[in-house]
Amino acid sequence: MDFEAYGLVLAIHSTLRWAALAAGLVAVGAAWVGRVAGSSWADTTSGAGRVFAVAMDIQLVAGLVLYLALSPTVSAGLGNLSGAMADSQHRFWMLEHPAAMIAALVLAHVGVAKSTRRAGTDGHRQAAWYFTIAFLLVVAVLPWPFLDHGRPLMPSW
Repeated sequence: MDFEAYGLVLAIHSTLRWAALAAGLVAVGAAWVGRVAGSSWADTTSGAGRVFAVAMDIQLVAGLVLYLALSPTVSAGLGNLSGAMADSQHRFWMLEHPAAMIAALVLAHVGVAKSTRRAGTDGHRQAAWYFTIAFLLVVAVLPWPFLDHGRPLMPSW
């Protein structure tokens, strides 16, 4: 295993989380403002949702590289799957984090797709709920520093 590549991809993935969080927050805010204001579906709201979905796509690619090729935690866990599932840190990295992030990615994309097919406030309503749930899932399964399996807010390059 190339620990230098692991560190680089992990640092990229950890740094880009802030772009995904910011894009999600903007998408959620734009959709709810549009819903509350009762305005018609605007390109800005649709664009914000697309940026959120693309940010999640980029995170997925980096995460898959980590998961499938570089992560020593996942590699060790795959060697003893039952033991890994009994350990909260291994379970988080092998199951909880990837599953919730993939679900959030799907919700972000569904929100964009549903909202672009709806006109007026119905588009905002659909987008607001999909983007909000996706954003909350992301926030819920980030490895915050205060958790047992936490990581620093910013990686050391």
